[in-house]
Amino acid sequence: MNWKAKPLINIQFVTDLISFTTTSKGLKVKAKLDETLYEISEEEFEKISVVRDDFHGEWNYIISPIKK
Repeated sequence: MNWKAKPLINIQFVTDLISFTTTSKGLKVKAKLDETLYEISEEEFEKISVVRDDFHGEWNYIISPIKK
């Protein structure tokens, strides 16, 4: 399946598209939605490093692990 020009209508559809990913070298991808809610304290949340990209930083960003 090719996702080009396919509207991302819901999370299951996105998960399915990711699961169809393969490469010419034989890589096959499996994807599964994790709906677990992971709670962290506000203090922990403030330590998370989020670096937003210059191009659409609301969509494109890097999240780094919490530094101790």
